[in-house]
Amino acid sequence: GYEVETAADGIEALEKYKTKRFDLVLLDTIMPRMNGAETFECLKSIDSAVKVIFCSGYSESVLSSEQGHHGVGYLQKPYSIGVLSEMMRKAIETR
Repeated sequence: GYEVETAADGIEALEKYKTKRFDLVLLDTIMPRMNGAETFECLKSIDSAVKVIFCSGYSESVLSSEQGHHGVGYLQKPYSIGVLSEMMRKAIETR
């Protein structure tokens, strides 16, 4: 029931976010041209209340210590659509 838009990388995601605010952003930690942490920092400068779920094949403890991820959630790959759906629902409902 969600409308979804995709972006090939962080730069494209930022351009889309500048023209249309989204209820939630799902970011991979490793992306071409601009990684997830950099994209998140730029998103926060556009909208300090942006909600982001990070996903990665790396463990959360490795990422948080190395890159300082502070979104609303973290999904370690592989994850199920059920887990993703539940996390999205909770993130969107959180004020």
